[in-house]
Amino acid sequence: ETDVCTNCHTHDTGFTPPDDFADVPHDTITDCTLCHDGGTYVLGATLDNNKCLACHDGVTATLVETHHTPPDLACTDCHNVMRSQLPNIKHVKTGLASFTANAAGTDFADNSGTKVCETCHVSTTYYNNTGTGAPHETDVCTNCHTHDTGFTPPDDPADTPHNVFTDCTVCHDPGTYVIDAAIPSSKCLACHDGVTATEADTHFPSGSECVDCHNPMRAQVGNAVHIRTSLASFNGTDTRIRAQQILAMPSGTIWLVLHVPAVMTVYRVQRMSEGT
Repeated sequence: ETDVCTNCHTHDTGFTPPDDFADVPHDTITDCTLCHDGGTYVLGATLDNNKCLACHDGVTATLVETHHTPPDLACTDCHNVMRSQLPNIKHVKTGLASFTANAAGTDFADNSGTKVCETCHVSTTYYNNTGTGAPHETDVCTNCHTHDTGFTPPDDPADTPHNVFTDCTVCHDPGTYVIDAAIPSSKCLACHDGVTATEADTHFPSGSECVDCHNPMRAQVGNAVHIRTSLASFNGTDTRIRAQQILAMPSGTIWLVLHVPAVMTVYRVQRMSEGT
C-alpha cells in the first residue's frame, strides 16, 4: 500500500498491523495482498476480479465466473466479503437487494424488480428491474443460470430439428425445464399444424401427451422421429404391416406411427407378449 501509513498503522496501537479481519470464511486470510492491491485498502474499494478468481477456481474455493454482461462488472459490485451482510447470504450487499435464502425461485426473482437477479436487469425480457418482465421459469434461477458460467443462459439446445429454437417458451411452460417433463401437447401442435411443421395430432386415447412417446430434446439413437428408445425400437421404415407380420415381431416393437390425421388415425400399437 502506498497511501498514508497511519491510515492503517495508527499511533494509538503502536503502529501495529491492523486487527481488522474480513468476515467468515475470508477471515482466515492473513496476507492482505491476496485480495488487495495498493490503493484498495479503503471502504467500498473495487477489488480486481482476478484476485477473487485466483481462489474461486473450483479447487481452492467454489468455482465462480464474472457476470457475462456487462463485462466490466466487478465481484465487489454485488458482494462485500469484508463485512457481514446479514441477513443476506453469500455476502450479497444488503444495499443491493435482499437475498436471505436460495431455496426457491422467489428468493432470486419474483417480478417485483427488487430481488437479487432483477435489481440490475435493465434490458432483459424476463425478471427485469421494472417488475414488468415476461412470464418465465419459476424455479431456482441458478439451476440453469449458474455462477460458474457467469449466469449466461444455458447452452443446451434440443436435438435437430428443434435446435433452431432460441425461445425456450415455444416448448416449455414454467416448471417444465426438467428431465422428462410433461410438456403439454398443445405446445407441439402449435407448430405441428401442417404448415410450420409436419402435421400431427395427439394419440386417440385422451390423456396421452406427445412426449409420452417422443423425446425431441435428446437424440434417440437408432430410432426415427424421436421415438423414445426406452419405449420401443422404430427405424421409421415400417409404414404398412399385415396382421401375420405382427405376431412375428419381437415384443416391444412399434409397427405403425403415422402422425398424418388426413390419411389415417394415429396408432401406436405395441405387442406386449405372444398372442397379443
